[in-house]
Amino acid sequence: MFLILGYLIGLGAIFGGFVLEGGSISALIQPYELLMIAGGAFGAFFAATFPRSFKAVLRTLPMALKGSKYTKVAYLELLSLLNELFCAFARVA
Repeated sequence: MFLILGYLIGLGAIFGGFVLEGGSISALIQPYELLMIAGGAFGAFFAATFPRSFKAVLRTLPMALKGSKYTKVAYLELLSLLNELFCAFARVA
């Protein structure tokens, strides 16, 4: 959710700032340029990876778009544990 919201805020700031400065949105939306850039990047990635690695990237790509399975509580528990361990080691040393 935060990933999508972050993208929307970023794109809104870019396009909004451009329009506020007097630019035309149609000047930014260039589908053929997007095709060339995205196609070139995909082709370079495809050519540079082994087939097994490429398939693994395609399989795991949806995980990059999902939210984290770790919660704030889990991070706080981990930080508390690390704090206890570091304090215990500091007393020993």
